[in-house]
Amino acid sequence: MSELPVKKEGQNEEETVNLEGTFRGKYRVLAVFLIACAIFVAAFALTAIFHSASGDGWLGKHLGGGTETTATPNTQVPSSSGTVASSENPPVEEIVIPEGATPILSKDLSYPELGVGYLHNETPYTPSVVDLMNQSHRLEAVGEEILVLIVHTHTSESYLMEEKAYFAGEAGDETYSRDHARSVLVAGEALAQALNRRGIPTLHCTARQDEGGLTGAYRESAKTVEEYLRAYPSIRLVIDLHRDSVMTSDGAYVRTAASDTREPCAQVMAVVGSDCNGTQHPNWERNLSLALQLRSRLNVDGASVSRPVSLRKASFNQELSPYSLLLEIGTGANTVEEARRCALLVGDALADILLGAE
Repeated sequence: MSELPVKKEGQNEEETVNLEGTFRGKYRVLAVFLIACAIFVAAFALTAIFHSASGDGWLGKHLGGGTETTATPNTQVPSSSGTVASSENPPVEEIVIPEGATPILSKDLSYPELGVGYLHNETPYTPSVVDLMNQSHRLEAVGEEILVLIVHTHTSESYLMEEKAYFAGEAGDETYSRDHARSVLVAGEALAQALNRRGIPTLHCTARQDEGGLTGAYRESAKTVEEYLRAYPSIRLVIDLHRDSVMTSDGAYVRTAASDTREPCAQVMAVVGSDCNGTQHPNWERNLSLALQLRSRLNVDGASVSRPVSLRKASFNQELSPYSLLLEIGTGANTVEEARRCALLVGDALADILLGAE
């Protein structure tokens, strides 16, 4: 907009702009007032823009140019892709899996979308999950009598000492070990600790059942359990603690990852044997009830510490004692600490059931 000409000293009347053709009387005053306001606003805007360039003024302060909101040089800002980016810190590059290595994939295997009553059933039986969930499994301790025995049929099954993105060679080379510090014995110790702390007398057998190989390990484990039952007839529950091995269809090794836990935690799966293969095993439904209730307690309030219970045709030596569970804590891709945390949670949840806690 061009400026309004004003009459200067010595200027003829004809040279001035005549507004009478458009505005008359009081409207002339209003027009002049509006034009003056427009000029004032324009001047203010220009001033703000110039101030923002030097870091002063409202624009400078709210866009990071002013001294009040100057960004820290190494501040990282999440991008829409989920990676972390900044002008001085480039995005983290994807980990390259070497040729011949086995990648590790973290997954939550609890499958909450299947519902709390879901049962992975490999048998022709159709047990009522609702009825089994309502059974009581309260065990009465008498003095210092042993109530629980923990054994490890596959004692050399192991975990990682630290989290990895892949196994450098064959997965089996890194998921079995005779090192006590990284084997399932660590998870067994944590489970026994949790149960004993809650007043449930528990023994932990650390003898190697797979010394002669995995094939005959269940025979050796059965002998061990029978020896303990003769020595401690008060034992009511035998837990055979393993670690699982899970692979994806494209060859990745799965690390189980529970949700809604304070620290990274492995997941547990209870395997319940039956009499489907002809074994005399009258207590298998009672074991199934205990396993289903354990899963329910571990997965309250959105947590996913427990995978679905798996009902199998084989008995897995579970016919030897009044109660028996085979627990798979984590996989070979979980760390020792993740497995230990899971075992502690399992121990507390199991203690609640055995003590009849609400």
